[in-house]
Amino acid sequence: MNHVVGFSQDKPINEAYEAILKKLKLDPDEKKLARNILSEVLKEDTGVKWTHIAGLTEAKDLLHEAIVLPSIIPSYFDKLRRPWKGVLLVGPPGTGKTMLAKAAATETSSNFFNITSSTLTSKWYGDSEKLIRLLFLLAKELAPSIIFFDEVDSMCSHRATSTDVTRRMKSELLCQMDGLASVSNDDATKAVLVLGATNFPWDLDEAFRRRLEKRIYVPIPDLATRVSLLTIFLRHERLDGDVKLSDLAQQLDGYSSADINIVCRDAAFMNLRRYMTRNPKTDMRDIPDKELDKPISKEDFETAIRNCPKTVRPEDAERFTEWIQLHGSK
Repeated sequence: MNHVVGFSQDKPINEAYEAILKKLKLDPDEKKLARNILSEVLKEDTGVKWTHIAGLTEAKDLLHEAIVLPSIIPSYFDKLRRPWKGVLLVGPPGTGKTMLAKAAATETSSNFFNITSSTLTSKWYGDSEKLIRLLFLLAKELAPSIIFFDEVDSMCSHRATSTDVTRRMKSELLCQMDGLASVSNDDATKAVLVLGATNFPWDLDEAFRRRLEKRIYVPIPDLATRVSLLTIFLRHERLDGDVKLSDLAQQLDGYSSADINIVCRDAAFMNLRRYMTRNPKTDMRDIPDKELDKPISKEDFETAIRNCPKTVRPEDAERFTEWIQLHGSK
């Protein structure tokens, strides 16, 4: 029996999806794989909107033009102005690439297929290619669709360490993307877009990079965005009067969105840590609520910043800037 890493047993799906599988006339093995794609990979509603994402105005604008506008005014996006079939989100880890992809699906009312390399890797020869074929087949059938490949460099790398499995997988993926390019753009409701995200754009196979025609930079947050992120992350917390978000944002220069979230979470635990240090033998269930409900102080944030260093080095950020200047979209 074939076994696919990332998938467990045959998953139940709703009647509408079963009708689609019947229409596609898949064999039993293909049906099993397709059911797993539909149950574990497909998201009909990501729940993420542009308004949920702080900053990243340029990236949002480029995505709006590349993905959203063709669904709103399809007649304009014809011939030379035909919609892009592939978009690449490039940036350091934790900057919001996946959030942007999910928001793009929401804004276009698209089905969202969220793919990682483990989803498509099978220890049995041929299953990875079959999964990719089924993925694109289902995306077309359920269009409009966005196929999102997270950490796409792990699937489509030019590195010499790539295996026979990844080479076959990459070849099938390129073939399927070429098939999308040959589809008519007359009906926006049948659009299928490949959206990739990578923290290592310099590792991408050149043939794959060419097919992701629009390349959008998702940078480390600037000062204004850091203030917005702090406002979002701390909206349910009480802060001491000495805490000024603008000053805190200055201290977080070079931190990614994910890094800032970790700093805020660490600061929020300080009251508990202090109490446990003073009262090491106290039963956790006996801690008075008033001890845990104290506001977060400036000192708490300063300690959290020392505890949680930024994860993106300046030289790494510079490398992204150089790559996007060579290959990116404006």
